[in-house]
Amino acid sequence: MKIEKWLSSGRCHIHFILFLVSSFCLFAHSLHQSQQPERIS
Repeated sequence: MKIEKWLSSGRCHIHFILFLVSSFCLFAHSLHQSQQPERIS
């Protein structure tokens, strides 16, 4: 397996962080919409 070489490249870290940030933003957005359903009309 070439996981160590893939990790040392650094590109995977950027993709992993972007994935975490995007998923967190979607999760926070869905929570915000579920908490305030009256604002959305």
